[in-house]
Amino acid sequence: ICICLKYLDDFLPVIKPFQKFKVIWDLLILIIIGGFFFIIPMQLCFDFDYEHEIQAMLAGVYGITESSAKFFVFIPELCLIIDTLLKFITGFYENGLVITDKHHIVVHYLKHGAIFDLLSYCPIFAQSVQHGASMTLKILQFLVFCKMKRIQIIINNFKEMISLSGKNDYILSLITLTIQIIFFCHINACIWHMIAFYYPSNPNSITWLDSSQTNSLTWVCRVYYSIFWSVSVMVTIGFGEKVSPQNELELGFGVLIYLSSALFFGYTINAMREIFDEMSKHAKQYKFELFHYFFKQISFNLIVVYFELFLKFYLRWNIVFVYKFHDYIIYIIIIYHILLPGNV
Repeated sequence: ICICLKYLDDFLPVIKPFQKFKVIWDLLILIIIGGFFFIIPMQLCFDFDYEHEIQAMLAGVYGITESSAKFFVFIPELCLIIDTLLKFITGFYENGLVITDKHHIVVHYLKHGAIFDLLSYCPIFAQSVQHGASMTLKILQFLVFCKMKRIQIIINNFKEMISLSGKNDYILSLITLTIQIIFFCHINACIWHMIAFYYPSNPNSITWLDSSQTNSLTWVCRVYYSIFWSVSVMVTIGFGEKVSPQNELELGFGVLIYLSSALFFGYTINAMREIFDEMSKHAKQYKFELFHYFFKQISFNLIVVYFELFLKFYLRWNIVFVYKFHDYIIYIIIIYHILLPGNV
């Protein structure tokens, strides 16, 4: 570790969290991790291998060879590994300050982030040994959700940068809330399909896949039907016309997801109301400050204009006044010169 710290201290500069390269890189990592968060539950619940699907699409549509397609699929995982290496030379925010000491950066990462990254890379190591997507490997890939801490760090860094620039993070809050809604509906849709897909075949009991006649469709079509059910439940429309529970397990899950969706929907409505209230409050405050500044400038200009007319009138027509109040007029001219230099 000491040799590594010596090398880092001598040759590699510290990457500050507000640099343009770091911001673009964080956005890329955020997209990659978010994509894994959506794909991994689908891979288990809809029973497909996303790497095989991507390779088949690249080979069929673009004519890419199998080895090139495998390398293309490995690029997101390679980016995550590079991101882990960059953490040893990347500064971080602490109490509103940017920490750039390399020793402090390495110690902070080893204490707070290294264990989560090692766990999230277990599926990559297992996949390099075992070819194909078995059920065990699909379950093991859920360790990628240890990267949730990385997403929280990225969002907090964006908030710190916005706060230090003196702006508000309303847009970031709305985007974060929207992604939470989509992800909640996505997880419900995956579980809803998994219950029917892995339900034991029984001639006396059917599933919603059987009743809706979607069990013979492709997994993409079944994703659409599942998301339709999840969204319709969350917005309290109902179970839908074609997709509805058909057995005891689906009914039990339907009741639980209906209650949790109602609570989450209420939370999102309240969160949106708070965000829009803050935006409205900020807009009103800005308008008030702008009007106050405008009124102050208008009042000052009117006073200067009336003072100028008054001064010119007495200087031109009341010579007695000039002789009598000579000293006071000199003071007034000096003040007028300070207020409007160049007009005297």
